[in-house]
Amino acid sequence: RFLRVIVEDGSEMTGYGSSLQGYLVEILGDISSTGAVLDRATFFQYMLSGAADPGSLAHDLSAVAQSGRRIRDRLSEDTRRVISGLEETLANLRSEDPAEISDELFRIILLLTSLTGHLSENMSREASYFFPRIGRRLERSLFLLRLLFALSTDHRLDWWDLLFAILRINDIAITYRRRYRNRMDARSVLDILIFDRTNPRSLMFQIDEIYSMSGELPGVDSGEKTIENKLALELYSRIHLMEIDSLFDSTGGLQPEMLRQFCLDCQNLLHRISDAISNRYFQYQERSQQMEDLGA
Repeated sequence: RFLRVIVEDGSEMTGYGSSLQGYLVEILGDISSTGAVLDRATFFQYMLSGAADPGSLAHDLSAVAQSGRRIRDRLSEDTRRVISGLEETLANLRSEDPAEISDELFRIILLLTSLTGHLSENMSREASYFFPRIGRRLERSLFLLRLLFALSTDHRLDWWDLLFAILRINDIAITYRRRYRNRMDARSVLDILIFDRTNPRSLMFQIDEIYSMSGELPGVDSGEKTIENKLALELYSRIHLMEIDSLFDSTGGLQPEMLRQFCLDCQNLLHRISDAISNRYFQYQERSQQMEDLGA
């Protein structure tokens, strides 16, 4: 969605040199930690079609296709067709026509949404079902926090076009318009992005889900307080004890240092939760055992 908004804003305004598009490319570069070493045009093409470059859309789609081939016998026919469709989009991402790129990105969004739906509706509720669920929440949380951190380093949150683009990137523009009508300000946008528990794209919604799932770890006795659950509780408390007022001063101006610190604290806890889950379930190390322990 981020790439599609960049393409559409560039083509609908003044071509690929529009100021909003350039600013969005800079934000994406900050989020990906790659833009600083590439010029704007090279970076955008890298993010679209750099199949050999980790972090690019083409690289991630190739990884999805490769993973699908490895477990082909465990996937339904419809799911296999969706994954094949994603692989077919790779060649079209090299187009130089903004309209064609936008259409292809929209197709990718539809296919990814379809893939998520297939996994949600058809996957057996066994231990393996836990990992794509919590992984999706972790990734959405980290993306949103990196986006907010990038925004906090600049003082352009009074720019109407930028705020609306951020809402479109997070797919909540319609919800925002229904709730706030024609009002567009940093306070309202941050409130719906961070603290709206009813919005499935908000940070609080993701963290609530992570906390709930941390108590349902596969292979863990019910009621046991694991490191994952303790970290998730700390993260849950961090966001629920915070108010939108704490991000703004008495005059209504954003306090960027408060937003930055909040983003860093939450990112740190999310990484620790991810590491704890990886250490519990994805450490493939054989444990040595003395013969006497086996009764020899």
